[in-house]
Amino acid sequence: MIIKKTVIILIGIIIIAGLTAGYFFFIKSPRDGWTTPLAQIGKKENTPPPATGKVDDTVNALLQEIEDETLASQEENNEANAIIDDSQTISDFGQTYNENAL
Repeated sequence: MIIKKTVIILIGIIIIAGLTAGYFFFIKSPRDGWTTPLAQIGKKENTPPPATGKVDDTVNALLQEIEDETLASQEENNEANAIIDDSQTISDFGQTYNENAL
């Protein structure tokens, strides 16, 4: 009897997970115009500046490229630091329980 209930619960969880995944895959797909923030990463338009033959324009374009790369690198570092901070917070939370205090 217990095995039967366990199997029914497991099948129910699988059905719910399948319906949820199907909802997000079929109903809210990028074909319909719905995009996630992750899908928008890296979609920046890289239009080169018009070729004028001036050295100043070339230098300014290179400086802008360097600035864009620096900002992207800083964002990646901030994401990594956030993950490290979250990991540390979870580790600290696990250490708040003291068996000897009972």
